[in-house]
Amino acid sequence: MSPDIQNEILKLLSHTVLCLIRKQIGNNAFAIIVDGTQDISGQEQESFCIRYVDEDLYPHEDFIGLYQVDETSGSAIPQIVKDALCRNGL
Repeated sequence: MSPDIQNEILKLLSHTVLCLIRKQIGNNAFAIIVDGTQDISGQEQESFCIRYVDEDLYPHEDFIGLYQVDETSGSAIPQIVKDALCRNGL
């Protein structure tokens, strides 16, 4: 398989997993966990996880994305979180 086909398959699988997570969360409350670090090139990256409790009262924590960001100031972080939630339909 070519790299383009592999990337397309990964994109489809990612979309399917995110749809399942959104379905499990439904209209329930959830928490956002954000953690940042610099990669080897010095670029800041933020990882996003969602924590929620399902209808059987089992807690879940799911990774929803890793985003490269330009700024991590106090005023930029709420916008970064809002953007990540919008991208994932939450």
